[in-house]
Amino acid sequence: MGIPARRWCRNEFVHVRRAADRVVVLADSDEPRTLRGTGAALWDVFDSPRTLSEAAVVLSGQFSSDPEAVEADIAPVVDELERVGALRVVE
Repeated sequence: MGIPARRWCRNEFVHVRRAADRVVVLADSDEPRTLRGTGAALWDVFDSPRTLSEAAVVLSGQFSSDPEAVEADIAPVVDELERVGALRVVE
């Protein structure tokens, strides 16, 4: 049996403000993170626990893109959002 894929969801304790085309997230760090365009869509995807692959499939459907390319593009963003406490790993 392989290692299960990590699942992330939004940290319910972060402060979030939404504007017309962006989401501003203030997590554990002092620096707010502004997610624009596809970044805001990425934030929306993690309203429930998802793996990186699941998030990529949802976003690729929204933006008519290749899921593998989307996964490669969002991986560093998800890592950064986890690092600053905006996303949390769900067991």
